[in-house]
Amino acid sequence: MKIKILIVEDQFIEANNLKIILKKAGYGICSIARSVPEALQILASEHPEMVLLDIYLDGPQTGIDLAYVLREKHIAHIFLSANSNQQTLNAAKATNPYGFLVKPFREKDVLIMLEVALYAHQQKRETRYLLQEGDICTQHAFVSKGCLRSYSVDCDGKEHIVKFAAENWWIGDRPSLQSGEPAKLNIDAVEDSEVVLFSKQDFDLICQKIPVFNDMVNDLLQSAYNASQNRILANISLSSYEKYEYFLQRYPDFALRIPQSMIASYLGISPETLSRARGQIVSK
Repeated sequence: MKIKILIVEDQFIEANNLKIILKKAGYGICSIARSVPEALQILASEHPEMVLLDIYLDGPQTGIDLAYVLREKHIAHIFLSANSNQQTLNAAKATNPYGFLVKPFREKDVLIMLEVALYAHQQKRETRYLLQEGDICTQHAFVSKGCLRSYSVDCDGKEHIVKFAAENWWIGDRPSLQSGEPAKLNIDAVEDSEVVLFSKQDFDLICQKIPVFNDMVNDLLQSAYNASQNRILANISLSSYEKYEYFLQRYPDFALRIPQSMIASYLGISPETLSRARGQIVSK
């Protein structure tokens, strides 16, 4: 399957030249975006694996603004630039791009940069994932540092976050672990994290040999069931504002360390709706 690349460039000639270079090299090309709003629409509908984006774009939002969205979505990006001052370059570097391409582009430079960036992104992706949908979950994971999330991805590429797990929490796909069937969830790191992994066999042996540990596991399972039931009731009965308020009450630390787009996914609301809910809370 061809790797799909989104070009975000408001200059037609440069965008078209890039398109020709990439198509000739066998890459798939998404629709070309000339602004951040256009790019966000294409991201939602065409799901590119890599984005080439100009730092400066028409409209109030820049390529740097878009890059932060890409970073939250774990989509690789390479900046396109002509003459940028040091302050702008520093701001761009803060988004962790996979490189910079200086205009005018040379075909060889574009293709080498892409190949290196795609390889580096794949390596990072493999390191970031604890479990991917379709794999069989074989281990219990205890989070000793950082924060992870479990989530599913629907047919439109939209993520639905099921759980966050910070320090001293457990995470996994229990149905897959117990049955040996393919996992329905992905698990990856929200931030730099460290986990302690226990095979199912070792975990069961510890439960058998250490009754106190087994009691703790049973308590955690009961708590998880209660939390799941409360979340279902909240989704059914609460407004978007009330859902966010309930989230802050239960997990105040998460609001400071988890991207807002992920919190919105967890609550089952849009980022725009979450932004309005946050504004209501601030104005109280």
